[in-house]
Amino acid sequence: MFLVLMGPQLVHAQDLDASQINEELVGHSITWSDANGWANGSLVLLPSGKAEITVTHPQKARDAGQWTLDGNSICTVWNSMRQGQAKCYSVRQIKPGHFVTSGGNEFEIEYFGV
Repeated sequence: MFLVLMGPQLVHAQDLDASQINEELVGHSITWSDANGWANGSLVLLPSGKAEITVTHPQKARDAGQWTLDGNSICTVWNSMRQGQAKCYSVRQIKPGHFVTSGGNEFEIEYFGV
């Protein structure tokens, strides 16, 4: 368990379970950045198990692949990136719509209003 400082109070941030990952991340447009903010882009995890990623910095790139759940971890395999190797991460919600992976990536859900 992690303690996250949110304003004047501490919030207990816990890893999401598989159903929470599905509810919070799947089917939403996600912006991501690595731990130091050097690389960033967007990500979509489709309900079908397909995934799409866009890198906007440092070098523009796009890829498609698959995502799966392994227990309470989310795993991605990209067709080109990482030479097709799967990587799995646990995910913690640090505040509504904001998440951090065990790999250090930050995810933010993009909400679109009408």
